[in-house]
Amino acid sequence: MQSLIEIIISKKALKYNFKVIKNLTGRKVLIAPCVKSNAYGHGILQVAKTLISSGADWLSVESIEEAQILRKAGVKIPIQVIGYIQQKDLKKAVELRLIPFVYNIETVKIISRFKK
Repeated sequence: MQSLIEIIISKKALKYNFKVIKNLTGRKVLIAPCVKSNAYGHGILQVAKTLISSGADWLSVESIEEAQILRKAGVKIPIQVIGYIQQKDLKKAVELRLIPFVYNIETVKIISRFKK
């Protein structure tokens, strides 16, 4: 027998919880909520927009593809990509103004070629 689990996310509760975290950490701490994997199945755009309107400084995603979804939707705040970005995609990451996790000096050298 297959069971169905339904999860309902309250926009009001998400905003409240984010504001509590923001107040606890203070103004000098940047907060980059992770909206990877379609915001853990809850809708990357809806969750991202709610967090941005609540004061998120950055957003974190797993891949360049997730970052592209956000940029295409008009997200302007910094986006950090916490997953590996292949060398062939580094130019695109720079064009999209993404902040990659860097794993080696070779990646830094490649990225620096694209920076103007």
